[in-house]
This record gives sequence, structure tokens and C-alpha cells, in this order.
Amino acid sequence: KISCPKKLAELFSKKETSSFTHLLLFNQVYISIEKMTFELPYMFHNSGVEVVMQHRSPNDAFQKYLRVKPGNLNEPDENGGTGGFARWKIHLEDNGQKCRVESLANKGKYLRIKDGGNAIDVAGGTGPFTLFKVHKLPNHIYKLESNKFPGKYFAVQPQGPAIGNGGKWTEFKILREGKAAAQGPFKQPYVFAKVNTIVMRHKGSGQFGHHLRIAPNNHDLPDHAGGLGDFAQWEAVPEENGSKCRFKMKHTGKYLRIKDGGNAIDVAGGTGPLTLFKVHRMGNGPQGGSLVKLESAKFGGKYIAVQGQNVRVGTGGPWCELQLFRKQ
Repeated sequence: KISCPKKLAELFSKKETSSFTHLLLFNQVYISIEKMTFELPYMFHNSGVEVVMQHRSPNDAFQKYLRVKPGNLNEPDENGGTGGFARWKIHLEDNGQKCRVESLANKGKYLRIKDGGNAIDVAGGTGPFTLFKVHKLPNHIYKLESNKFPGKYFAVQPQGPAIGNGGKWTEFKILREGKAAAQGPFKQPYVFAKVNTIVMRHKGSGQFGHHLRIAPNNHDLPDHAGGLGDFAQWEAVPEENGSKCRFKMKHTGKYLRIKDGGNAIDVAGGTGPLTLFKVHRMGNGPQGGSLVKLESAKFGGKYIAVQGQNVRVGTGGPWCELQLFRKQ
């Protein structure tokens, strides 16, 4: 929002500024940054997303946030909250393997490592110094390594922003807007980082509700009407850095598979080629799970689908969308 000083004075007099966290003055124009909650992990699926970057404090805990320095917007600073100076926009390249980090308080200026890999600032454009390789760690922690200067990472050390070599001071939690879901089993998205127990929520009724399970009267067949019980719990076993995955039914030890030339589905597989699926990630679903489509690695173009009460082979349309939630 942009307001003239007179209008802002009126708002102050009426005590109507509780929704503002910062008022920035640029060329005599006041810009107000509204309060936003940043509690959801950003997972480098979508480009152009507004985020905050939480770094390790001297006590090792993730507490404060990276920001631009209020008196010098070209300089990074370690003492941020989640207000306007600490807002960044992530621009992805190479399918999320690399990114640029633009300051929203200093628009058009990007975080960069320069001077042969020995200095940092927030004054870059879109040249080679502002491109970073994204290193993903468990628990939604990331490291940003200079693409131009290998082995040089952006870091926030106890004394402030610096160049790191990939140690703990280069670790960041990158959070997007939104309030975290309630804690508990099957409340958090499964992101294919490790083996975990999951449930798969489908939209067979037109909206996400029931979960994929085994049929109570035939454990080798899939069924649409699952809740969160034993028949709907799967062990996800990711491969190739989470780009592919197998799904073992916890109750039987058998795997979900597409078989018969790509024309049938059951839950009676082992660890052969018919039980391996390519994971197509689509960001977060409307209820906070990881939104994915699962394509047979053996039969291209054949997907797990649930339409109405039928678990069937799909071709990649909306009935193939699944939300995956992890147990812990």
C-alpha cells in the first residue's frame, strides 16, 4: 500500500496502524508493509515466492532472520525479524536446483558473492555472481553455494554475514507465507527426503477427503475409502534423491504397482520395476500436504488415479492428484 504522509497521519491519530509492521520512506513516498505470517517451509518448487530466511544464532538455534541493513540496503544484516527489510523473493533456475535471491526492500538488487568469492553484498543484478546452487538438507534446511565460486557459501556467522565453506553457519530455514498446521501424525507434508510412514489423500469425490488404502476384504487391491488407520498407511521409500519412489503397504509388506502393460493397479508387488513411480511435484496442496502425481516408471504416461469410488490407471489429469502427509 502507498499512502501520502497526510493520510498516514490520519491513520496514526485514529490508532489504525496495527496492521503495519514497517513504514519505509523512499523519495518522500511512504510504503507500508503489512503483517504476514511466515511459518510454512519453502521447498523450491515455485519461482517468485516471497520468503524470509532464518539463520543460526550463536547458540545454534534458528532465531533471527537475514535482512538488508536499514541504513544501507546494499548490505546484508543478521538482526532481522519478518518485516519489510527481511523479505526476499526466490527466483528459480534449472528446475529448482539453482536460484537467485532478490531483496524486496531493495527491489531489483540480489544477494551475491563477488570479488573472487571473498565478499558479499545485496547489490547484484542477474549476472553470474547472484546465482546460487541449492543444497537441500533434512528438516527443510538449505545451503546456498555460489555457482560462480564453488565451495563458497552464503553464511551468517556469530559476527554477522560472511562467506562460509559449507558448515553449520551456512544453514538456513527458508519460510513462505502461511501458518503452520497443527502438530501431530499426518499433519505435515511428505517431501521425499527419507523413508517415512505416509498417507495419500485423493480427490476422488471432487475434493480432497478420503485416503488411498487396501480393500478390507482383499488386501491385494487398492480402495478409495481410507481414513488414517493401518489399511491406509504406506511406507514411502524414495530413490534418486526423491525423484522416484516406491510405496509399501505397512499392513501387508507388499507394494503399490501398475501392471499388465500399464492397464491395471494392485498392491501385490515386490521391489521390481512395476512398483517404481516417478514423482511429479506440484507444490503444496490446499490442506498442506505435498501435492504430487505418481507416474509409473515402467509405463510412461500411466498414473495412479482415483475417480469417484474407482482406483484406476490415469493419464495425468486432475484425478491423479494426491496430497501426501508424513506420520512424523
